[in-house]
Amino acid sequence: MAPDFRAAAEHCGAERVGITRRIGGETMRLFIALIVIIYLIGVGVALAPTFRSKWSTVPASELAASVAQELPNAFAWPVRAYHSIAGA
Repeated sequence: MAPDFRAAAEHCGAERVGITRRIGGETMRLFIALIVIIYLIGVGVALAPTFRSKWSTVPASELAASVAQELPNAFAWPVRAYHSIAGA
């Protein structure tokens, strides 16, 4: 009688799927982290003119108010970048 290799083959296949899922999950986490980092850098770049113009010249309360006023536009920097590329 021939040995039954089906169980061993199924086990190896399941192991490969588990490894692939782990690698895929780590890759996805890295990709999401990279997108978040790029987004936050863009927010900082969008807020830079406000900080530069008011850092030394106004009190902290006015600086905070200016930053709070510019924050919605800073958060929307990807939309502005897309529109400038698309020409809309």
